[in-house]
Amino acid sequence: MFGYATNETEGFLPFPIFYAHLLAKRLEQVRKEGLIPYLYPDGKTQVTAQYEGQKVVRVEAVVVSAQHQKDMDYERLKNDILELVIKPVLGKWIDEQTKIFVNPTGVFHR
Repeated sequence: MFGYATNETEGFLPFPIFYAHLLAKRLEQVRKEGLIPYLYPDGKTQVTAQYEGQKVVRVEAVVVSAQHQKDMDYERLKNDILELVIKPVLGKWIDEQTKIFVNPTGVFHR
């Protein structure tokens, strides 16, 4: 285990881990509130930031893997995760070059 405090974020964590945690919390919130009713509790997130010197300038890539009901339409899942999870958390940091990966290893159901 390693770690350090930084002033990159209000939580004193490095930008990528801080925002990965926020994505995971948002994923849980949309599931519990029924905004994405076909999700199950298991999920994983990852954020890759682009730095210029010591400053984050944008998000290079986002990965969200979310467990879901069997036989879900992938495009619906991807759009719901993008609109209801990723954009609310990272909206000002993503751009048209940001790589968005939703369930990149394939279906993730129980």
